[in-house]
Amino acid sequence: MARHKGNSIFTLRKLFKTKGEPFFQAFLGRLSPEAKKDFLSAISVTWVDIEIYAEIIEKAAPLIYPNDSKCLEKLGTYLVKEHLPKLYKIFFPVFSLKFVITKSTRIWPHYYDTGASHIENFAVKEGGQGYRLTMVVTGFPELPKVLRKLVSGWIYGMMEICGETNFIIKLDESNPNAWSWTADNR
Repeated sequence: MARHKGNSIFTLRKLFKTKGEPFFQAFLGRLSPEAKKDFLSAISVTWVDIEIYAEIIEKAAPLIYPNDSKCLEKLGTYLVKEHLPKLYKIFFPVFSLKFVITKSTRIWPHYYDTGASHIENFAVKEGGQGYRLTMVVTGFPELPKVLRKLVSGWIYGMMEICGETNFIIKLDESNPNAWSWTADNR
């Protein structure tokens, strides 16, 4: 069974504690016993079953971003911004988007023990105004839909950190052997 590193759970636990005990307890009450146990015990270096992680994310996102249809994507953006060390963030606007996004795909195995990610294409639009890039995850057909949406937000957050604006992320779920996310600036 695929697993995810506990760092996102650790980050969520810290966030929920800042929102107060009633909020924290309300969240715990939504979790299955297994998810509750992992949520309370995970640290940054532990691995959590992918289905448990998906349950935690699915229950957390609408609490953090209530009444928001993009709550999973927004949570992905929040997590990438929390996980990247502050030192790296200040250098991202200096490097090209292609350099940062290509290098960022190398961190997949630090979060997931299954699959691999890469940039399939990076094209500058005609006239040099804009770009289109596609990130692909292979070898992980069981990646839960909840986490595919979370990855959309992660990509969005990386783009924002790089100083990019006015873009959209489109998830292509037609091939479970090669999930793909295309970022296209408008």
